[in-house]
Amino acid sequence: MIESVLMALIDGLALAMLIFLIASGLTIIFGLMGVLNFAHGAFFMLGAYIAVSVVKDLGLNYAFSLPISFLIGFVVGASLEILTLRPLHGKHIPQIIVSLGLLYILTQLSIIMWGTVPMLYVPSWLSGGLRLGEFIVLKTRVFIILMGLLVALALHLFLSRTRVGLIVLAGVEDAQMVESLGINIKKVFTLTFALGAALAFLGGALAEPWQGANLTLSGYMFLGFVAVVMGGLGNYKGSFYASLLVGMIHALTAHFLPFLTFVIDFVLMAMVLLVRPRGLFG
Repeated sequence: MIESVLMALIDGLALAMLIFLIASGLTIIFGLMGVLNFAHGAFFMLGAYIAVSVVKDLGLNYAFSLPISFLIGFVVGASLEILTLRPLHGKHIPQIIVSLGLLYILTQLSIIMWGTVPMLYVPSWLSGGLRLGEFIVLKTRVFIILMGLLVALALHLFLSRTRVGLIVLAGVEDAQMVESLGINIKKVFTLTFALGAALAFLGGALAEPWQGANLTLSGYMFLGFVAVVMGGLGNYKGSFYASLLVGMIHALTAHFLPFLTFVIDFVLMAMVLLVRPRGLFG
């Protein structure tokens, strides 16, 4: 029993890191642009497919897929924001409709490029597990947890210690104020959307050795939405703590009450909204 609980908690922590990489981008984009980006799930899915392609098509080590996925995600995010969302700034319903359209378009492109058969690549240095006393922890989980924490720290330092990051946070608080200071808010929008997309692509690349590359990965977007709402829209720190909560509860439910796995997340979100409509962290 103890071993099962421990394994569920480790899986939950790894899942939480993946959820955070989706939720952090979602919450910053929403806080600054007021857009719930439904294409975010496709970004996560594409990151996993790119990770497989970097290894199998380019012949590179899996480690290279992480920065490559991040950079491709940044370029894709910036391009899509400029071409599709920038003309719709301030028009929230059309923006949501466009992001839904992007989700379906990117999913179909994935089917054309990689087919519908799931793919999985686990590098030799991530296969097997690590023995901790009487327990064995899979290396893929440890890798995801460590990388997720590292990315969370890097994102925090970027947003709180750099001029560009502070501008993004100021825009989340009051975009009109930032624009009145002479800052090109359109460029800030593009940077924020691109960063959010890059984080989602990176999350997909990290998830690939565990979850594989398949079309169902876009469903992680809904767990990201739950974390965003629970953490407080626009609050990236809140999204981190909420991701931990959602990941742990989701994993424990999947291990011990599998028939409630996808119900408990939304029940938990509804309970939080009833008590604190602005989320746990405002």
